[in-house]
Amino acid sequence: MKKGSTIIVALASLTIALSALIMLLPNLEIGDSSISLGSVVTGSEYNSTTTSATFPDNNVLKLGSGSLGSVIITGTSPGSVTVYDATSTDDLSRVLANFQTTATPGTYTFDSVFSLGLLVASTDGTGSTTITWR
Repeated sequence: MKKGSTIIVALASLTIALSALIMLLPNLEIGDSSISLGSVVTGSEYNSTTTSATFPDNNVLKLGSGSLGSVIITGTSPGSVTVYDATSTDDLSRVLANFQTTATPGTYTFDSVFSLGLLVASTDGTGSTTITWR
């Protein structure tokens, strides 16, 4: 057999093997699908909400303990946003974050623990601010 014929036979065999593998791919299962491969444990993901003109004032985002992740100011006029460790307006003594209408847009990371709950008071809610927590 000539050298060129050997190469052609090898390429044909490789093509057939790859074709067979491609036909099996839809049925190929890699690993256990019940295992999460992400970097965050299920239940530890951040939640988020965005303030706007329709955002209710004194909104309780979470009852009980948790963590304030960040406040992201996306516009130049976010309105006044204050985040409290509280569940009602009866006790607003624990301020976690306070941003006035002149706050510079950007991401402000806190990773602050709260124990009672997470209450957001938003006034002049014409701007857009995103709050993350878990």
